[in-house]
Amino acid sequence: MFSDTFIKKLKQTNVSINADKTKSRMSEVWKSASRAQQNAILELSGVARPTVHRAYKVGNISAKLVIPVAQTMNVSPFYLTGEADDRAECTDDLLHKFLKKHNYASLLEEAPKRKGRKKSAAAKAKKAPKAAKAPAKAAKSAPVDEPVFDASLTEDEMIILMKSILLRAKTGGKYAKLAADLKKLLMS
Repeated sequence: MFSDTFIKKLKQTNVSINADKTKSRMSEVWKSASRAQQNAILELSGVARPTVHRAYKVGNISAKLVIPVAQTMNVSPFYLTGEADDRAECTDDLLHKFLKKHNYASLLEEAPKRKGRKKSAAAKAKKAPKAAKAPAKAAKSAPVDEPVFDASLTEDEMIILMKSILLRAKTGGKYAKLAADLKKLLMS
């Protein structure tokens, strides 16, 4: 997922392929969002509320708005622009494909932090079991396959991660358990 600093580098040019589909889909997604989700989208994108209203009234939407809506509401960016009819779940790969398709490949290359952070977290996760045993209490409160905490995450990125876990918890399954574990951890 992308941070607000990366998203604010995106242009505010229209990327909608089908204005009618964008209008109806943005209206549906935006109106189903909670006030907290709406505020998270506005904060990530750096756009004003009237920009979002224009997206679902006129059908014009920019990558600067598509990415935060897709991330926060867990919906395909291609669905929002009318390029796909499948609502699909938002993934990093899908976001990268979307940005590359809309001529943001060079901007993706300028963001080496993403790749470096991902590799270092994986490397830390492999070394963690060998380095030192964690206290028994900490081992019980978190799943075994959780990655090691990445100190380079900003506070905003951590908040977005927590919000996405809570949003995905509404679908049930492993995300509901993860959200319950998160709540227990935060309450302790």
